[in-house]
Amino acid sequence: MRDHGAEDESPSGRQFQLTRGPWRATVVEVGAGLRMLSVDGREVLDGYSRHVGCTGARGLPLITSLDRSPVRTVGTAGTAGTAGTDEVHLPRSQRWICREQSDHHVLLGVDVRSTRNGADCLDVSVEYQLSRSGLTVCTTAVNTGIQTCSYAAAHQPYLKFGSRIDACHLRIAADRYISTDPHSAALTTQASCGSEFDFSSAAAIGRQNLEVAFTGFHRDADGRAWLWLTDRCGATTALWVDQSYPFIEVYTSHTQAPPHFRTSLGVKPATCAPGARRSGEGLLMLAPGQSTSSTWGITAPPS
Repeated sequence: MRDHGAEDESPSGRQFQLTRGPWRATVVEVGAGLRMLSVDGREVLDGYSRHVGCTGARGLPLITSLDRSPVRTVGTAGTAGTAGTDEVHLPRSQRWICREQSDHHVLLGVDVRSTRNGADCLDVSVEYQLSRSGLTVCTTAVNTGIQTCSYAAAHQPYLKFGSRIDACHLRIAADRYISTDPHSAALTTQASCGSEFDFSSAAAIGRQNLEVAFTGFHRDADGRAWLWLTDRCGATTALWVDQSYPFIEVYTSHTQAPPHFRTSLGVKPATCAPGARRSGEGLLMLAPGQSTSSTWGITAPPS
């Protein structure tokens, strides 16, 4: 495993380069993000250069917690915590500690501390592991504090094919969706079947602007839910989530500035629903000493 180490002056910090069979990945110290992923030389993610910082939370784990509910988003663009709550803040610029590494995996961790008393509240780790069939990512959190805290996790990879996603076909078997468009009046859950967001069979994305969370998945025998993105030549990238992720948010990058405008599909596995700060849907309550893990992955099935 190549590790540029302390001499690396990249804005994203140390670069952990993983390899296994046809797969290559680069994980970074700053934000514990997934900067690059490729298979047989094909770039799977719309990542970023080691010479620039991460934008749009590309490839970043997004952790959410408070010592008391309701919750504040941590590791994303900060929204103010509710008065009377003790926020746990983890900025995107946080440098994570490498706890384990090999040629095909790396484990990064961080202690998330309370801003009020400085005590550890959460120990969070993210493990990236390559196999010959693809990438697996496992996020684990342990409540190391002295009181129960709310917790949720998400991850923000952007899947790409060529320069535009308009010609790609999307498939995700889900019964319901929640619009996450910031211009929507309310976050309401609706049936996917027969709607403009029905991708139970593969359908072209076209010029459609997607900013939606899917739920109610049709899972396989292993409890995994799948999303498939296929280009016009039949090449496919598939993303799966385990049962700890009841939501997958999908975003067509239509509000991104060039050069990222509609170049990729943001696919965010999430353990909680959009708007969980208000509704509490999907938030976990971790007692002192309690832990939780969630796993997702990417593969590239044969055409």
